[in-house]
Amino acid sequence: MDIVPLFANYLAFDQLNLSNRRDLSNFCRKQVEIDKLKINDNVSQSLFIDPKEPIIEELGKEINKRFDWLHKERNFNDKWEQRIQKFWINVNNNINISTPHRHPESFFSAVYYPDVGDSPGSITFLNPNNQLSYVIRPEMVDKYDEFNAASQAIIPQTDMLIIFPSWLWHFVYHEIDPTGERISIAFDSMIVNKDD
Repeated sequence: MDIVPLFANYLAFDQLNLSNRRDLSNFCRKQVEIDKLKINDNVSQSLFIDPKEPIIEELGKEINKRFDWLHKERNFNDKWEQRIQKFWINVNNNINISTPHRHPESFFSAVYYPDVGDSPGSITFLNPNNQLSYVIRPEMVDKYDEFNAASQAIIPQTDMLIIFPSWLWHFVYHEIDPTGERISIAFDSMIVNKDD
């Protein structure tokens, strides 16, 4: 009997080896320090950043290369392309990213970790087949795989990039240690016609 995947999803991983990774981390910390005056939570933050900020130029170019590669690898037509539409910094966890969510107006999403600190936590992706967790209980499974797992947790590493389809539900595990620090920069792309 043959078994074939049906309606599969994917994650793409890479190490970027950015020349300015440490400067990028410091920039993110500084932006959050500036923004703390606007919010009540002094630990967890997310904030959008001006895409023309010079310090993110190298990161933006590397993300675009990988978006283009994934676009081609996933067999999307070359009359269309991915364009970064927005990006934002997360330091530790804003409550909004600690609950399951997706990015419905985007095509690809990416998260880059310039610094995960000592306790990075995880980013968890939920199986789009939301009925699976009602049918397959943990005690039934010897080993989780793409056919029987209701979720998949990824432990980030410093300088890691993760790209995923924006329609995948995901959340970031809230830090247990409030003194820990995890910095990430998230991106969303739109698919656009090259002629537009």
